Amino acid sequence: MGDNIKNQHYKNMGITPEMDTLTFEAESIAYTVCQHFGIDTSDYSFGYIAGGGSTGRDMRELKSSLDTIRRTASELITGIEGQLRELQRDRELMQEQEKESLLLIQNSDLSEYSLVNVRGMDAAELVEALSAMNDNDRLSAAAYLESRGAWTTEIANQDTKEFGEYHLDVRYNTDTNEVIDIKAEMELNERAKEPIGADDVILKITHSHGFEVERITNKTPEGVQEIMAALTKLEDKNTQNIRDCLKSCGADYIPVIVDGGRNSGMPQLNDFEIDLVKKEITMMRHLSPAKQAEGIINRLEFAKTAFSDDERNLIVNYAFKLNDMEKTRELAEHIYYEEAEGSQGAALAVIDAQAEIDALPDPMIGLWEMEEYGYLTEGMLPLTKETALELFDRDLPVYQIHKDGSETLIQGREQVTEYEGIFGIEKADWENEKSLRALQEELAEGRANKEAQLLYGDSDKYGIYQLKDIPEMRQFQFAGTESLKRREL
Repeated sequence: MGDNIKNQHYKNMGITPEMDTLTFEAESIAYTVCQHFGIDTSDYSFGYIAGGGSTGRDMRELKSSLDTIRRTASELITGIEGQLRELQRDRELMQEQEKESLLLIQNSDLSEYSLVNVRGMDAAELVEALSAMNDNDRLSAAAYLESRGAWTTEIANQDTKEFGEYHLDVRYNTDTNEVIDIKAEMELNERAKEPIGADDVILKITHSHGFEVERITNKTPEGVQEIMAALTKLEDKNTQNIRDCLKSCGADYIPVIVDGGRNSGMPQLNDFEIDLVKKEITMMRHLSPAKQAEGIINRLEFAKTAFSDDERNLIVNYAFKLNDMEKTRELAEHIYYEEAEGSQGAALAVIDAQAEIDALPDPMIGLWEMEEYGYLTEGMLPLTKETALELFDRDLPVYQIHKDGSETLIQGREQVTEYEGIFGIEKADWENEKSLRALQEELAEGRANKEAQLLYGDSDKYGIYQLKDIPEMRQFQFAGTESLKRREL
């Protein structure tokens, strides 16, 4: 009864059962396709789907409609996906074509070069491709890049002599096989100018094409020694392989100095040096204190100059005389930061350090020379022959010190004049001598004070002086008042 009423209603509106079925199938197909592609259908009405269609239909008609919906939706989905894949390929192709890089292929002295426009690769992709070349690929880098899907066009070469006006993206050296991302290199240039941290380790690597000085920020000195061991095992010790080795060892590094390039005029400040050609390793602590002190100064001043010439000389002399690199480092850092802050503390630090140097018995020789000589016993201060003679003449105990670490107490002057080694005085004896000299200076200052008061003061005082013992003066005598009275004079 109800279906008849509805059918009559749709008939009055001009809607036939066939139209009702088509609407149901169309909405169902649209809904299915939208759901597959994740299209939001909340703003659309699919009333026929919810009601299974408005006109009555039996199960056979419904099954036929569902088969139609399934088949048609599948065909549409397949067709749309195909179109989307084609659009995606076109888009990727356009993006690839839009990528463009300028590559300079050159030898080391730029006597031969080729400036190439590379389409289809950005700088990072170009660096990756060039880094993967083998010996055969290197015979023609441009042809190799073409084989990797790029389009190459030579813009300039050594005959046209024009590439300086172009903004380069990548540089490839045919002599060293080094590949440089120019933008990344510029970023490294900025990082290379940063101050060197107290915990950074500086490693100089010399190879067949020059050298680099690396600032390694995440390794201890022991870790850097392990890296040096890995570097010595490289078969082809070119720049690229060296940097790859540093990366594989987990080193966070910045090439702060590059031979002939970045910061090449900067003074050396290395904790370690490794020469991969000579297979030699040098550690800073094996250098003389003066060299180590220069390294400490250069390290602190890498980003900003702060020391005066006098301060530099003092720090080097302090290291040489006292042979204590920890105290030298503390002194240098103290002066540097005081100067950087513009405070007066630097002058006080210089005065204190100079006082320590002046406290040694001989300004012409330091503790490092005595250690290098072979005498390592604490408690002895070094002397040159001249100072040894002076102290011996003052009846101080002076020693010959020997390269085997022993010493001989000097009994006669000839033991000083005839000995060609280093001499020494015990610290305790020198401290006593300094105390005595200080007391004598104090007394001398006291006597001078008294005489000045006598000569220039207002009080009624007199002074008596000892006359020189010479014939002309022998008839002059000192006599008191009572003695003169007795002699009726």
